[in-house]
Amino acid sequence: MSNELGTLIKNARDLKGFTLIDVSKKSGISIAQLSRIETGKRGAPKPDTLKKISLALDISFNELMIMAGHINEDDNEPLKRIDHFNLNSDLDEKIKHVAAMLTDEKGLFFSYLQEDAIEIFKNIQINEESTAFFEIYERGVNEFKDDPLTLNEITEGSFNLVCNFEVLSEIILEKLSYEEKEILLKELTSIAKKHELYKEDENDIKDLEEFLNQPEISFNGKPISQELKQRILGYAEALTDQDK
Repeated sequence: MSNELGTLIKNARDLKGFTLIDVSKKSGISIAQLSRIETGKRGAPKPDTLKKISLALDISFNELMIMAGHINEDDNEPLKRIDHFNLNSDLDEKIKHVAAMLTDEKGLFFSYLQEDAIEIFKNIQINEESTAFFEIYERGVNEFKDDPLTLNEITEGSFNLVCNFEVLSEIILEKLSYEEKEILLKELTSIAKKHELYKEDENDIKDLEEFLNQPEISFNGKPISQELKQRILGYAEALTDQDK
């Protein structure tokens, strides 16, 4: 692969007057990895990495995906593929956002949430270690059914090893389908609200005009033009005026 991708990213960074440190802070990608991408010393970055770079530098995610070889320019439905990735990526971030409310600074679920968390994760095929743990845990439930505190103390260490924020982010989300992720988000949110840990994402966009002003908005796989955005806002304004 030529280094057109790295050159594009570096030019965009220079145009904004950003250093590698600036982009690293904005994207959460290490300086070393950014440098390797710009100099072409590594293979094509993953789509989630390109998404972070596109947001940090305000450049086209579509173009980055094409230049990295993830999307073929001759593909008849590239936008639909990108939309699918965006939906998955956004859902992953929402799950991580809620999971962070349920875990401590080490990424471990709060001990008083263990029983709730186990109910969610015991049916997910994570790895051999987790399967063995949940089998042992089920036997423990019967043995210590009258002493749940002891069961919690005995199993807490093992649970923290097989199910934590890192495992959730790096393994579980890679295994689940979009529909399964939706269920997981709903269940984690339910736990957070049950224990009064849930906080609204301050970055959620609730204003229609702000939402439409985001780059690369599409509908049914087709990009929404600036003209269409203005028409949508016009219709919305007319309808809200009727309700007054």
